[in-house]
Amino acid sequence: MIPALQITNLDVVYGGAILGVRHLTLTVPDGGFVALLGANGAGKTTTLKAISGLLPFENGRIAAGSISFFGEDIAGVRSHRLARRGLLHVREGRHVFANMTLEENLAAATFALTGRGRRRAGFDDIYGYFPQLAERRKSYAGLLSGGEQQMLAIARALIGEPRLLLVDEASLGLAPLIAREIFDILARINAEKKLAILVVEQNVSLALKHASYGYILENGTVALEGSAAELADRELVSSRYLGGGAPRLVTPSMLN
Repeated sequence: MIPALQITNLDVVYGGAILGVRHLTLTVPDGGFVALLGANGAGKTTTLKAISGLLPFENGRIAAGSISFFGEDIAGVRSHRLARRGLLHVREGRHVFANMTLEENLAAATFALTGRGRRRAGFDDIYGYFPQLAERRKSYAGLLSGGEQQMLAIARALIGEPRLLLVDEASLGLAPLIAREIFDILARINAEKKLAILVVEQNVSLALKHASYGYILENGTVALEGSAAELADRELVSSRYLGGGAPRLVTPSMLN
């Protein structure tokens, strides 16, 4: 089966000199749920931006390697064209349109269906995953809570009927209960829609509980990889690769 995403020996450079990612190789199977973990500055967000075509907006470029989306080379393809192919990126920080209503935010996202011969009649299926949003559909997005804005950002990406969903720091700044709820929803979407998902996340236990496979980045390259259970059993994973300090092991019991 052709993977949803295949990255091979990827190098990313900023400003022609700063190496953000080096020799990075990873795979997201079709229908898989994969976590990309690591400390701040490890290259996680840079990797997502390389995949989704956002590097040029930050003076970055792919210097070497390849990125394949369902077997098609997409390195250098513009971000809006990738969105219309079904590669959607939920960026860190939510980036909702604050002065538009929640439903207007969803309607704006239908641009990703351009050229695919489909037009949405409504958003009932989206509200099925996010019932809180249905209750706030006429509210301005800027007045939503942080958790509701994160849900909206994910829901807006789903409007584009993605084949691969990239999610950057879904739990950032959220209460633990809300973060768990959002990851439960992502896992449900993955299972029911067979949607391939790649998440960047600093909450290690939360990510490994839901993902089936994980990669840990250190200094822009893969330091460890394996199934969620395998990574949970690796001693010093948390202290060495995920932020330093005293060891805080990710144990199998945290994944249940």
